[in-house]
Amino acid sequence: MNRQELSTKQWEWLLQNHYQGNEDTLHHDVQFDDEYVKELLRFCPVSAVAAVAFFPSYQAGRFIESPRSTEEDEDIDQLEKKYVPVSKIRATQWTVYRDAMEYYREAYRQGAKVKPILAYLDPQTGLYLVKDGHHRLYAHSRLRLGLVELALSPRAPLSRSVLYEVHKMRVTER
Repeated sequence: MNRQELSTKQWEWLLQNHYQGNEDTLHHDVQFDDEYVKELLRFCPVSAVAAVAFFPSYQAGRFIESPRSTEEDEDIDQLEKKYVPVSKIRATQWTVYRDAMEYYREAYRQGAKVKPILAYLDPQTGLYLVKDGHHRLYAHSRLRLGLVELALSPRAPLSRSVLYEVHKMRVTER
């Protein structure tokens, strides 16, 4: 990556939000640690992305991958897909990170193809328990987009002791 691949707005956003005005460090990272800079730019506002060579992945028209999937051994492409209302889904974690949730919310707004949320249908309750995709689910529910696409896992999530309604999840900073 080089300086010409970034718009002035992206450069200023990086300086202000991640480099505390230190241009030398930003120049160095753009030259020698472009993967890190690209990761930071995933959270760059759309207004700073227009007409530049680098686009965050939500504008690339491909699936958005979770940075750390908890269920990497399950092939989502091979699982049955189903659309269900948010009211039938229960989260298995209490918090979501604001930056990741905002990233997915922007992806949904841009019309990106986001991978389905991995969930398990609990036969006792009839509720879908999220295994992977809490940030996507929360972002989707905040935008009130209607039905949520799920990939149905045959295996139950590791944690089923506490289940949360989506609107009760807490958003926190990293």
